Amino acid sequence: MARPTKYTEKLEQRMLEEIASGRSVISLCREEDWTPNADTWYRWMYKVDGLSDRYTRAKSISSEYHADQILAIADEADNQTFQVARLQIDARKWVASKLVPNKYGEKSQIDHTSSDESMKAPTVIKLVSKVEE
Repeated sequence: MARPTKYTEKLEQRMLEEIASGRSVISLCREEDWTPNADTWYRWMYKVDGLSDRYTRAKSISSEYHADQILAIADEADNQTFQVARLQIDARKWVASKLVPNKYGEKSQIDHTSSDESMKAPTVIKLVSKVEE
């Protein structure tokens, strides 16, 4: 059976639901007969108005799914599978940090202190108006 090549809203919706539930476009397109190939999907994202935004939302939801999986993977790991579990966890953490950086990304903190404590006291700036006579 040939893969569909014609875009429909129903096909888009079904694919976005699968993506939101944690599946990647490539694995989805390889494994399912009802999907287009990945090249076609990405071409649709460029051509179909709003699809890119809907895909971004589905990927954000997918990140939540993958973040939830991290604990399950860690809990199920044993002495035989802990290296595989570590790889699976690291991959999910990386994806979540890139797709939802505000929630799962590395937090940056800027230290405004100086090493010689010369900036310990607050800087005061006075505004002076000069009145000409």
